[in-house]
Amino acid sequence: MTILPWESLAPLRDPPSALTIGVFDGIHLGHQRLIAEIVEASPGLVPVVCSFRQNPASVLGSRQVPGSILSLRQRVRKLESLRVRYLVLIDFSIEISTLTGADFFAMLERAFDIRRLVVGYNFHMGRGRSTGIRELESLLSPARTRLTVVPAAHYGNRVVSSSRIRDAILQAGFQEAREMLGHDYCLDLEGAEPALRGTAASVDRRLIRQVLPPVGSYRAVLRGEAARLRTQVTLTADTLEWDSGAGWRVSEICFSD
Repeated sequence: MTILPWESLAPLRDPPSALTIGVFDGIHLGHQRLIAEIVEASPGLVPVVCSFRQNPASVLGSRQVPGSILSLRQRVRKLESLRVRYLVLIDFSIEISTLTGADFFAMLERAFDIRRLVVGYNFHMGRGRSTGIRELESLLSPARTRLTVVPAAHYGNRVVSSSRIRDAILQAGFQEAREMLGHDYCLDLEGAEPALRGTAASVDRRLIRQVLPPVGSYRAVLRGEAARLRTQVTLTADTLEWDSGAGWRVSEICFSD
């Protein structure tokens, strides 16, 4: 997968593309449906995802976001595993937030020959989230670009959403989060160098930008480059602590229940 920074986006109009747009925090079951549409159900088209480095809501302060579900590194790795060809990555800013949906989409159309556009049932974009599906339809030429609106995914008779997954993690509902994500919830420790004391390790919780469960002890799997280890992880008011046994480098902590 090739990452294309928005600020230096150059035209890549050949071959034509199937494109989807979103924050994709968690890349949960609903997101995976969108991506399957551009990858598996769009033969002859190059699959493109347009997303953001940061959650726009956290930049604008429009609502409180207690942390991301996936780190950027985890999102990139997941999208790559789903066979996305290009990831357009936007550094969301106040300036970006002033673009209308029409202006934003016109910039994408200059870069890609979009033959299929795939969005979720609750899609909105542009300044004030004013461009929804109806407005988006008016921007497209039906003879050139086919619009596909993907319905919601459900778990337990409720819609799967990033907000619902965050709420589950905040209540230590790791099984519920796993069912909606399709994989275990894992903390990425990149950039959070642990303090070591023998085989015991701890990280300042302020260094972790992802959603954290309540203070307590949890069963988890430590993942490193060459090993995995089941252990107990303790979250205090200040730190995340664990014992790795052999003192090897841990890259992720995955909660198992």
